Amino acid sequence: MSPIGLAKNLALVLTGLGSALVLAGCQPEPLRLCPLSANLAMPRPAFTVIDAHHPQYPGYQRIEVRERSEACDNGRCSPLWQVDTTAASGPTAFFYGETPVGFELRQGPEPLSPGGKYRLEVSREALGSFAARGSLDFDVDPRGRIAIHLPPGAPPCQLETDEE
Repeated sequence: MSPIGLAKNLALVLTGLGSALVLAGCQPEPLRLCPLSANLAMPRPAFTVIDAHHPQYPGYQRIEVRERSEACDNGRCSPLWQVDTTAASGPTAFFYGETPVGFELRQGPEPLSPGGKYRLEVSREALGSFAARGSLDFDVDPRGRIAIHLPPGAPPCQLETDEE
């Protein structure tokens, strides 16, 4: 190979390596989850997914709800509800236990219990190094109302109010 050809190949390799290092250092903003309404209650709580990069088509492929416990936090329990899709995005809002269009039911749904503590998570598998995830903790009180626990530092959710 000529010195010019060798230099071109080396430049291509270095350019590719530099691009890979830049991409590996980039982390997308996490997906945000919020209640859809200020009056969130059983049996069908509704949630919305906020993706700053794709507001109309949030980039996630799995919805999962688990109990909030040490065992579940360490992956030693099954989801109460899990749906997923091979599509690149999911709906902007969904109801617990209802399989969104284009998704497949994988587990459940199990009923949420008064007094229960839960974690809702949406996620996207890695596309290159771009996996994304968002979670929201919530509790169900004895009357079936749902209390949301936003992650530390998360901006407040803009909630719709039910007008009667």
